[in-house]
Amino acid sequence: MSPKVCIGADTHELPRAGGHLFAYLNWALGLRENGCEVLWLEAVDAERGDLEEIASGLRQRVDPFGLAGS
Repeated sequence: MSPKVCIGADTHELPRAGGHLFAYLNWALGLRENGCEVLWLEAVDAERGDLEEIASGLRQRVDPFGLAGS
């Protein structure tokens, strides 16, 4: 059984800041490459927007790296 690692990211408020996403993505991909199951977590204030829209946008940004389901 592979270890589960939670990445506490904060990328949803800066969807066009690619460097910000890649800081967390670097950790997620490195941990996955070393056999860990990665869970991507985002703290979202429900009053600041549509949660489904925020989640969908995040899934689209991380999908090319195989993390959309994490």
